[in-house]
Parts: sequence; C-alpha cells; structure tokens
Amino acid sequence: AKCLGYNADTHDLSSDDSIDLKTNSLVVAYHVFEHLPNPLKTLKKIHNALCKNSYFHIEIPIENVNEPVVRYAHCTSFFQDDLWKMLKDCGFKIVFNTNGNGIQRILAKK
Repeated sequence: AKCLGYNADTHDLSSDDSIDLKTNSLVVAYHVFEHLPNPLKTLKKIHNALCKNSYFHIEIPIENVNEPVVRYAHCTSFFQDDLWKMLKDCGFKIVFNTNGNGIQRILAKK
C-alpha cells in the first residue's frame, strides 16, 4: 500500500496496544485472525478504533475443526459464519460476505 502512495501502517493485533486509526480508515486483514489467540477481542479493538463510515476487509480459512491447526500455526479454527457472527456482535454492518473453497471473505462497515 505504501508503494502505491497510500498512508499505510502495520499493527501487532495480538498486543494490548491501542490502534491509531485516522478518519475514513480501511483495515485489511487476510489470513491473520486464525493466528490470534482471541480473535473476538481483537475484532472489538478494531471496531472501537475505527471512526464511523470506515471499512474492515477480512478473509479467513474455514477449517471446521474443534482444535487449533498447529501445522499452520492456527490458534483459532473458524466454522462457517463464525466470523460473520463475531463481526455483527462487535457492531459491524456486513456490506459483502462471500464463501468458497474453504475461505470466507467479508467487507464490513462501522
């Protein structure tokens, strides 16, 4: 994103550090949340940091297992629609939701 001229930043989502998001933000996380020990806590952290009318684009694998997938260092396994329910619980509005080939991709808005 920086190479394309955007004001982009990275953040350790598993830390307790606050996220400094500017107005009209877009947060993008592809295949990140399955590596977090508490994805719901992190989703709430992002929601609280975003200003109104900001967007969050997220993609996760759907693994349908009850334990971590250690082979890929996945701390959390997601079932179908787990992410959708978590985002709604945090207060996000779902703009777009797609599933296919073991992947769920959602565009959400605060």
